[in-house]
Amino acid sequence: MQAAASVLPWRYILKSEAVIRVRIRFEFYKEEAARFLSQLDVVRLFERAARRAALPIVYTQGYNPHPKISFGPALAVGIAGKRECVDWEFEVPVDVERAVMDLDAQMPCGMGIRDGKEVPVGSPSINAVVKRGEYIISCRLKDSLSPEEVEKAAAKILAQEEIPIKKRTKRGMEIKNIRPGIYTLEGKLNGNILTIKALLELSPSGSVSPYAVLVAVLEELGDLGEQESLNIVRTGIFALHRGKLLTPMEILALE
Repeated sequence: MQAAASVLPWRYILKSEAVIRVRIRFEFYKEEAARFLSQLDVVRLFERAARRAALPIVYTQGYNPHPKISFGPALAVGIAGKRECVDWEFEVPVDVERAVMDLDAQMPCGMGIRDGKEVPVGSPSINAVVKRGEYIISCRLKDSLSPEEVEKAAAKILAQEEIPIKKRTKRGMEIKNIRPGIYTLEGKLNGNILTIKALLELSPSGSVSPYAVLVAVLEELGDLGEQESLNIVRTGIFALHRGKLLTPMEILALE
């Protein structure tokens, strides 16, 4: 299923005597109805889009080849993403701008490719560098509260040392303290619409769910909220470099 360099679409091949595989990092968004796609759906969608765009992607060996593609931290079903990232291996050096345009043209409504950059040889994967995720969480409150009450609730949560939640693991239900993974938390109220902005831990060692943060805020406010009005958007994923937050695209410039 791998495409030979001699028959690759001309528009992707750069002027180079040697055929060298490259890795490209794409930044994409997943919004509107597309936020209800599972991670497996997204992987399949990207694979079909690459085939339609005739991209010279690399496939694994074996009986059932798959494209060599590596996504950043997965979005839970129902959560939108503004700046998600994926790494993809190509058979030969490509025109990145053209690849971005052609891949974007194959995306369904609610999804699109924002940017693309070549990944230097030896660079770590997206998941290896990403440590934080920024979220905007909003829902309608059932009770009438003031903006000051919401701001005080957020400040009180940040002042706590522990926020215990129940989490299902392979060993069964366990209690986890999510407070160390909440780095910033802001709460605002517009009418009866609660909006929470939070910077949360996002790593294999222990990510903090935006749902858990919402529950903590609602409990502090004494309001259950209206679940049907819930909307969560991950506005960015970030690596830490010398105390600064950098996107997976920005971190490439340092390598």
